Amino acid sequence: MAFRIRTFLTDETGAVTLDWVVLTTLLLATGLSVIATVRGGVENTTLETAGQLRGQVVLSSFGSDLCSSGLAGLQALEDARVAAGGIEPIDVATFIQTYQSSLNDSALVNEYSRLAENGGASDSDGWTRQDTLLGLMECDMVLRGLD
Repeated sequence: MAFRIRTFLTDETGAVTLDWVVLTTLLLATGLSVIATVRGGVENTTLETAGQLRGQVVLSSFGSDLCSSGLAGLQALEDARVAAGGIEPIDVATFIQTYQSSLNDSALVNEYSRLAENGGASDSDGWTRQDTLLGLMECDMVLRGLD
């Protein structure tokens, strides 16, 4: 009986399995802790990037002259116009969202042409409300790939 107990205590055939279970558990726990740590940073970075990209106009071709200042530049010009005493301020982001849903592509191009013919950018009077409207339509055309 003492021989069997001594043999049982010195037998190492099951120890390898126990080592693998412990190592696999530690590896899994390490992976989960890394994911939990990195997840918040990735989510924050994604939200920040999305916020920065929102409202940016990506030109579909390098030769396009439409919407050259982008939506942020257009909003800055409109804010300067209003600060100089201009009336009926335009919120660029709201206007572009409304316009995108209200006109189809051909109606947008026709409206842009009509407005441009009635007097586009006027150098002598500075930036006008009509210039902002034309700029918004240009940016909308770029967003739709109509440039």
